[in-house]
Amino acid sequence: MDEEDVLPPGWEMQVFFVDHINKKTTWEDPRFLESEYQKRGYDGHTSAFKRKLLDVFFIRPFYKQILGQKITLEDMETVDSSFYSSLCYLRKNDAADLELIFAVDDEVFGEQKSIELVENGGEISVTNENKEEYIDALIEWKFTKRIEAQMERMLKGIFEVIPSHLLRVFDPAQLELLMCGLQVIDVSDWRAHTLYKGGYNPNHIVIHHFWQFVLSLSNEMRAKLVQFVTVMGK
Repeated sequence: MDEEDVLPPGWEMQVFFVDHINKKTTWEDPRFLESEYQKRGYDGHTSAFKRKLLDVFFIRPFYKQILGQKITLEDMETVDSSFYSSLCYLRKNDAADLELIFAVDDEVFGEQKSIELVENGGEISVTNENKEEYIDALIEWKFTKRIEAQMERMLKGIFEVIPSHLLRVFDPAQLELLMCGLQVIDVSDWRAHTLYKGGYNPNHIVIHHFWQFVLSLSNEMRAKLVQFVTVMGK
């Protein structure tokens, strides 16, 4: 068989992907295969439907996307602290000093590209008048448009099991509880991995009282406390 019969024209200039698990090579990036994302969405909500809990956790924006809710700047605080802080700085300061435009640089398969957040965004400067629009557009790109194809396929799998209108009676915290259940909170592990700021330390009297209070709580209340602090239930 000739090489031309096997390989497409220009093959030597293309990127191919090797799947070591399934022992096959593809021209398509397996991370974008529709069946895989749809299967993950289907499996996740089949587990919830059958009352089998998932031993995983998802960030709050994931649940909000399932519920069709807008992702806000406040959702970013525990997801990406540096991203959150930079947008808070923009919100509180003069946008003209930062010389921003409605576009961002992003690496796509090793290639640096400029992505416009709105139509002709590369020609629109961020001002004090439009900086809230810029913040909304940047969050939408980072957590929605950037993974739109993958999320669309995952949602397709989810809604095959439970129609979207039935899920939207829940808020994000309730949906997390439905999918992942109530986890056992290990206070010793939590305490051992806590970082203190603002002059506090493990021996501070306030911290001592705090952990005494946590130990007095039921596991359900501890989980609610963790969710309040981290927006994740475990």
